[in-house]
Amino acid sequence: MSPYEDALFDITEALYRKYQKKVILLIDEYDVPIEAAYTYQHKDPEYYENMVAFMRNLLTAVLKDNPYLEFAILTGVYRVAKESIFSGLNNIQEYTIFSPYMQTYFGFTEDEVFELLRYYELEEDMDSVRDWYNGYVFGGVEGIYNPWSVIKYVHERLGGADVESALQPYWINSSSNDLIIKQIEFNPYLQRELDRLLSGKDLIVLIDPYLSLREIDQNPSGVWTLLAHAGYLNAKFVHMGRYRVFLPNKEVEKFYKTRVMVWMEKKIKVAMMDMMSALDEAITKGNARKFTKLLEEYLENSLSYFDIGYDDAERVYKAFVLGMLSLATNGYVVETEAESGYGRVDVAVYPKDKKLGRYAVVMELKKTMNDEELGRAADQAIRQIYERGYASKYEKMGFEVIPIGMAFYGKKVTVKLSGK
Repeated sequence: MSPYEDALFDITEALYRKYQKKVILLIDEYDVPIEAAYTYQHKDPEYYENMVAFMRNLLTAVLKDNPYLEFAILTGVYRVAKESIFSGLNNIQEYTIFSPYMQTYFGFTEDEVFELLRYYELEEDMDSVRDWYNGYVFGGVEGIYNPWSVIKYVHERLGGADVESALQPYWINSSSNDLIIKQIEFNPYLQRELDRLLSGKDLIVLIDPYLSLREIDQNPSGVWTLLAHAGYLNAKFVHMGRYRVFLPNKEVEKFYKTRVMVWMEKKIKVAMMDMMSALDEAITKGNARKFTKLLEEYLENSLSYFDIGYDDAERVYKAFVLGMLSLATNGYVVETEAESGYGRVDVAVYPKDKKLGRYAVVMELKKTMNDEELGRAADQAIRQIYERGYASKYEKMGFEVIPIGMAFYGKKVTVKLSGK
């Protein structure tokens, strides 16, 4: 038994003997040590079980039959009921984000935030503060604000910051979110749905309010329970354990986009290496099938996490393709809008030296009005390469040309190889 397990009990006894009054015990984030043990248990297989046992003994010692204790309040995020942390304790009442009790005590209400802003003569900031920090749902009450972020925002404004500079993800940056980041980077079930959430759409998912940490990896839908309890998603009950989940505000949205981009950078580096290997094969051997397939997958997976408006989609796609090729190619020339035949080539890649390969890749990009036209538009792009003589410049340089047609609609892409 650890000598620290009686520490909280000893403190309550000392306070009682000093002041002759029973002690009120407040413990915030009591679940953080358990979360940390769960997140890093791969470093020590016994870490998680030992931490659960320690917290059980620590809390039982101070909460069970303690003659020096008036009452205790514990706040946390993750459910640990199934770990028997509080086994044997009497008169415990639990209030969760789904409970009809304490609904307005998880954060600030609309009236409270407005009164705060008005007191500091910042009421004109109300719409901005609402967009960034409002939107939480607790029990049956909607429109609850993140109190920490609101207070930090007001502090920054009083310090001289303008509205745009003061709108920052304060709570996200101060919270312990290692477990959430782990799910974003390694949970394929969550990764498939993040794009829909970041596009402002809702999802209907299963949520088990009693799910424990140790069950998350074994239960594919457990991630939704985790995100809802932690405040990274709103969850509104629909029927039979199903909830409608959605992003509450811009603060949380910014967190997801930042974390997704970190995850995508790791994934893209691997995909880019594979694609550049395939490009080498296309330029040296003339076999571009693998390259076109990987290019299509790369663009769809990467650009699905960017905001692309229809009017500037062609510019975004072309810039992305050029940037990707320019950063990843070695020994190749990457051109755009180069004059050839009766027009300008969108993108062309060819060796700086013919010793490196005898093929040039010429790409034409097309945007469509809907995703049903993607295949036909990609075929049309290839025909345009032939009809307008885009290959002529590179043929005169002594290269055999591989025409590739690329069509896109929003975030969907089709890449085709000549004759395929």
